[in-house]
Amino acid sequence: MAEFNSRQVANLAASPLIKNPPYDHGKVSILIATTPAVAAYAQNDTLLLATIQKGSRILRSGKAWNGAFGAGVTLAIGVRNAKTKVVIDAAGILAATSVATAGLVKNLDTGALLNQANGYVVPDDVEVYATLAGAAPTANIQAEFELHYLGPKAG
Repeated sequence: MAEFNSRQVANLAASPLIKNPPYDHGKVSILIATTPAVAAYAQNDTLLLATIQKGSRILRSGKAWNGAFGAGVTLAIGVRNAKTKVVIDAAGILAATSVATAGLVKNLDTGALLNQANGYVVPDDVEVYATLAGAAPTANIQAEFELHYLGPKAG
């Protein structure tokens, strides 16, 4: 039976040594973001969740817990350039998902940016944000987001 080396192991075994990208190893950071205690949401409102540093790898293992935002309401999670505010993908982490009833989104991974097993390496500092769409959300409903990523490692 054959055994194959991962790209990272092959790089370390190469002569001369090939340095692995900084987003291929390191400590996993877990970012927690919670909605405001009081918010009069409107359809298409956005929630800024976090800023993630250039070179970080967003992993496919995040979660979201939400209260009942109301009939027809969907939640999408995307990224935009932190400096220019230009949207990279409005639903790149989580494609529009119903949040009409309270529940748990087990994996924030249905967006196009996370359609590969290795996650998404951010090209610049990015803002991660959520959009409530589809209908007018109920005011003051709570949600909590947990996003996992590998930060860039120097050296």
